[in-house]
Amino acid sequence: PFADFLLARPAGTQDLWQARLYLLKPLIRFALSALWLVSGLIGLFLPVEDFLPLFAQSGLSENLIVAIARIGGVADLALGVALLLNLRPRQTGIAQLALVLAYTVGLTVVTPAEWLAPFGGLLKNIAILPLILAHLALTEER
Repeated sequence: PFADFLLARPAGTQDLWQARLYLLKPLIRFALSALWLVSGLIGLFLPVEDFLPLFAQSGLSENLIVAIARIGGVADLALGVALLLNLRPRQTGIAQLALVLAYTVGLTVVTPAEWLAPFGGLLKNIAILPLILAHLALTEER
């Protein structure tokens, strides 16, 4: 009987991991996509006067700050679309890691106070990086 077959071959660790992660894989991809898309839109359309005060002590020119924000917005949107369409998942994952690390290091150098921002600021990147790594690990089916 089928019940005897199941008892003779119980689920192993791999089976449990596969079952638990099966539905999380697309959820992680869509959550990361939403994060990048919204971040990109903010980077492109947030009024300059809303983010320039964060960089007042940085020593960078206003034009450079605005250019970095807008270019970052385009990069974020590109990653969000790539994730949404599941284009080149491995390369997209590596690009996400690189961009989050670049943002984290760059902002740490320019505005280290962002680590102490009341709503998380750079601190959230500590959670985002392993999420990207998990998504990257799940992209390979074989």
